[in-house]
Amino acid sequence: DYAPSHMLGNFTKLSSIHSEKNEMEHAQPCLIVVSFEPPHIILEVRSANRSEILGFHEGTLRGCSIQNFQGPKTNMIEVSSGILNTRSLKSTTVQIELYDKIKQCHTIIANFSPFRDDSGHLIGCLMVMEPSRAITLDKALEDASCAKILILMDTASHYASGCIQLVSKEFAREFGISPARLLGQSIQTLCSLCTEPNQLSVLITTSAAGRTTSKNIVMQSSSGADMNCSISCFPVVEEDSCRIARVLMLFAHAETPPDGSLIAMPHQRAQDLRHLPTVGNGGGVCRNGGCGGGGGGG
Repeated sequence: DYAPSHMLGNFTKLSSIHSEKNEMEHAQPCLIVVSFEPPHIILEVRSANRSEILGFHEGTLRGCSIQNFQGPKTNMIEVSSGILNTRSLKSTTVQIELYDKIKQCHTIIANFSPFRDDSGHLIGCLMVMEPSRAITLDKALEDASCAKILILMDTASHYASGCIQLVSKEFAREFGISPARLLGQSIQTLCSLCTEPNQLSVLITTSAAGRTTSKNIVMQSSSGADMNCSISCFPVVEEDSCRIARVLMLFAHAETPPDGSLIAMPHQRAQDLRHLPTVGNGGGVCRNGGCGGGGGGG
């Protein structure tokens, strides 16, 4: 029995939380608890459809190594590092390539976090996996003509912490705000432009966790006028480290007033970002990536 009874209660509760959290986002995460020590034995598993993970039946995975998902493109160093870091109570989110039962490759967003049993004892690593809809930095910087902001996240923080690294010309024009006012500033500076700052903060942290999300939010222009905005957030993955270090935010006029619901962006939107605004042409770029104070325009 690789799933001791004293851990099942907490695992079932976590499964329920993730299901409720992702219900409106239409995400279908899989939850796996693995041991710290290599080869990282699977202690418990819960799939979105309650039966399979990457073609493997839940019952056949318990007691097996996480290496069952390994293939030619799998970065097992990154996987093992994510698992071992949770022993030091560090959580990470990465994009990895995993393989199903018939050895087809899947691009996955995996979150690694500490897992405790019902008594509060740290007994393993909880892996939450779902299909990746992250984009690369090159894709995020492609030319187009809409309002956008790029945020460099503080990956060591559990909260919406980071700084504004890029402000497009169209954003500055739409909101009447100079890029220099926002560049290098914290996420809280951007949230202060919203009538309900917590809504934008949740949207950003959700995307930093690997999900592509959208929400209608009321923001204010420099003149104080309310603007109904449709804000879409995309996780941006670093190709060299596979880690999500940035969040791309796209702003558009909302067709309907904000309804308070968080919905998932269609997969096609995450894959086809040909309408992204330019980096230059009057926009600003915080080139040193610092978060100390206001930056200059690029």
